Amino acid sequence: MLIQTQANINVIEEYPDISGQNLELFFRGEENEILELHQGEQVLYYTKHMLLTGQRETDLRICLDENVFLKARMLVDKTGLVLLTDQEGNVVSALHDVPTYYNHLYCYDGGLDMSFLNRYDSLVLSGVNEYSVELFLTALRLWSGKKVILCGGNWELFLPVLPSYPGLEIIISTDAMEELVLQACNDPKTAIIGEFLPKNEPLDRYHQDFFCYDEVMFLTFLFADRRQLGTKNTSKPYFVIDGFFAIEGIYAICMKVFTVAKYALRKGFIPVFRIVSSYRNIYSDFPGDEIWEKFFCQPDGNTLEDVMQSRQVTFSPNANVLNVLRYIMEQEYCDTNIIWVKGMLNQRVEQYIQERRFRFLPEPASTLGVLIRGTDYTKTAMPGHSRHASPKMVIEKIMQVEKERGCFSWIYLSTEDEDVYQEMKEAFRERLLATDQERFCIQEGELLVDLHQNNRQPGKGFRLGVEYLCTIQLLSECDSLIASGGCGGTSEAIRLNAGRYRYQYVFDLGINPN
Repeated sequence: MLIQTQANINVIEEYPDISGQNLELFFRGEENEILELHQGEQVLYYTKHMLLTGQRETDLRICLDENVFLKARMLVDKTGLVLLTDQEGNVVSALHDVPTYYNHLYCYDGGLDMSFLNRYDSLVLSGVNEYSVELFLTALRLWSGKKVILCGGNWELFLPVLPSYPGLEIIISTDAMEELVLQACNDPKTAIIGEFLPKNEPLDRYHQDFFCYDEVMFLTFLFADRRQLGTKNTSKPYFVIDGFFAIEGIYAICMKVFTVAKYALRKGFIPVFRIVSSYRNIYSDFPGDEIWEKFFCQPDGNTLEDVMQSRQVTFSPNANVLNVLRYIMEQEYCDTNIIWVKGMLNQRVEQYIQERRFRFLPEPASTLGVLIRGTDYTKTAMPGHSRHASPKMVIEKIMQVEKERGCFSWIYLSTEDEDVYQEMKEAFRERLLATDQERFCIQEGELLVDLHQNNRQPGKGFRLGVEYLCTIQLLSECDSLIASGGCGGTSEAIRLNAGRYRYQYVFDLGINPN
């Protein structure tokens, strides 16, 4: 998201040598620094970003008009900073890019979805930024509400170049954001949209009608990027779901993309999964690697090749949706379910699991399934994730259950942590069962993704994923379940089991703070 910033312009008169090496000497280490070089009547601009990336001098100035953010978006990746000028050429502001989950593509062929914004009679747009101005330009003309409150930033500078809407009351407010939130709590028809990133957090903001631009832009422009890629499937409106997933495990990815898929189903689209934007993820072997069909089928049995030659194909924004946005979407689709005409797991994964089923789970009816998360969940307490019980706590719980209900013939363990496996092996010895998945030891503060990033091997992405899918599938087939805490694997085992566990216990130790 492009936001306003203060540019520090260092003017240099008649400097003959403009090689990058010499120019670096003129940067003083200040934030948002720009060199303005005067060569006679010619004015050249440089930023530190341009020198680092080898970009040639360019004019960083963009005249302020309603399309200023679109023009800045096309330039800022090369320059790092953009200067805004008034009609007389005077610099009035600067823009720089702040990474967000949502990334606006300026595509509109699919139209806007106004169902979320139309819940509200009043909107508060906080800050003048790429997304607040885009909402002003494109969404307000379709909005059913009556009042917009503009606060923060420099709206007085931008309003003269923005359109006016008859019947829409526009107020510029000097109130602090905290005061506006308190006011909105007394008016359930007012939505406040602020400049901050979403987190895995409780739903307090949702209940205060307080949202970030990421969430509102996602809901409003979710179906806007529609393309005609070919002539096939003329009556099928496909919706291709992709996302930037770095630290997420396979079931966390599923949970997020299924949220988007069910929402799209409710809106009349056919969901298709094509996850090619997640190179940092442990399941990706190279940039652009498609990690969905490594493991899964498409819901309606189509192929990606057919979809990519179809007449109606809409592409999702980044589908890495966090708690508040996910909750908003879930309220919309309610009981909508994804139907898999050929089953969810692909044939290669099904065969892998079948080859290991009897070998690692010989007597499921006499087996207690145990899931213990370690690594990222214990060595690095990720904000917003469930706290997990230690192996010692789980072992004590197993002993208590066996004392009350009788002993199991086998204890089947699902874990990615080698230290956890060794501790369980010492406690239950020959009774312990586990698959042959690779297990890991990480240091305090380290993430598994960091370990794999530094040790990529051809085919490792599939192996890591299929091992995890296998261990959770077998976990779901056990007689009973004890889990160290809530996570994607726990939820998926319970879902797959479909209520057949004779005994089920999941530790609830709260959530890590944000």
